[in-house]
Amino acid sequence: MYGCRSRSNSSAKANNRDRGTGMFNLPKVITWQCERTRQLSEKRRREWLALINRQDLKNLNNIHVCGRHFISGKPAALMDYGNPDWAPSQLLGHGRDSPSASELTERYNRRRRRSRKATAVSASTTDETSCAASVDVPQLDCGSESGLHSVMDCTPDERQSPSCSADHGAKKDAVTQTDLTMNDITTIEVDKQRLASDLELSSEQARQLEATLNSFNRQPEACH
Repeated sequence: MYGCRSRSNSSAKANNRDRGTGMFNLPKVITWQCERTRQLSEKRRREWLALINRQDLKNLNNIHVCGRHFISGKPAALMDYGNPDWAPSQLLGHGRDSPSASELTERYNRRRRRSRKATAVSASTTDETSCAASVDVPQLDCGSESGLHSVMDCTPDERQSPSCSADHGAKKDAVTQTDLTMNDITTIEVDKQRLASDLELSSEQARQLEATLNSFNRQPEACH
C-alpha cells in the first residue's frame, strides 16, 4: 500500500514516525470454522484489496499494510466488523477521499450505543417475561361448600371435573401465550438492531468501493 515501507530496526529508530508501527498481512479466508467466519473473512479480504488499489499485485502472500493506515495502529478483530479499523482507512494515497478518523470513530461508537441499548431492552423484556411466568395461579374452587380449599383438597374425581380442568388450562394457556409473545418481541428487537447495523455498514462499504472504482484509472504511487 502507498506509504508502507518494510525497514530494519535501525532505520525505524531513525524515523520517529515509524516507531511502534507494525506490519500486517493481507487477511486470509478462514475455511475451518463456521460459515459466518468464512463469509466475513472473504468479505474482509476483498475490501482490503479494494482499498489497497494496486493493479500490479502478483503475489498476494507478500502484501503487508502498516499500522499508519489504521486509526488505532492495528486491524480490528474479524467479528468486530463495524469497527473503522476492520479495514485500512487512513492515508490511502490513491486520490480517494476517506472519512476522517473522528468521523469513523463516532459512527462506530453510535453503533455500539445502539447495540448496548438493544441488549438492555432484551434483558429487561426477559425479566418481565420471567416475572409473568412465575406469578402464582389462584387456588381453584372445585365445588366445595366453603369454596376456599385448594385443588389438592379435592377428590381425584373433583380434580378431573370439567370446570376445574377448563379453568386451569385457560390460565396456563394465557401464561404460555404471554411468554411466547414477549420472546417474539425480544427476537424482533434484536434482529432489527442487527439489520440496522448491517445496513449502515453495507452503505459505508458501498461508498468506499464506489470511490475506489472511480480511482482505478489513476496510476497509484508505487510502494518503496
